Amino acid sequence: MLLLSGDADRPYTVIGLASALVSDHTVDKAYQKAIKELEKSAQKMGADAVTFMRMSNTMATQWGCFGSKQVLVIYIWGTAVKFTEE
Repeated sequence: MLLLSGDADRPYTVIGLASALVSDHTVDKAYQKAIKELEKSAQKMGADAVTFMRMSNTMATQWGCFGSKQVLVIYIWGTAVKFTEE
């Protein structure tokens, strides 16, 4: 699965919006989860790639039985595309 921050260098058909919302206590894990979930979302749609991928993040407080913890919340999205032959 190709994840691109810009356009693809070959012809394609747009399938739709692929996206994911994830959270984790550590920055590295949160970003890794976000990328994996975006790939899963695109694969379910039958995509070969995601173009114009973008991310937005924020900190949130997660409450549980033992108090609160800060978590990083990431929303990731892009255009799911299927490559075509010219």
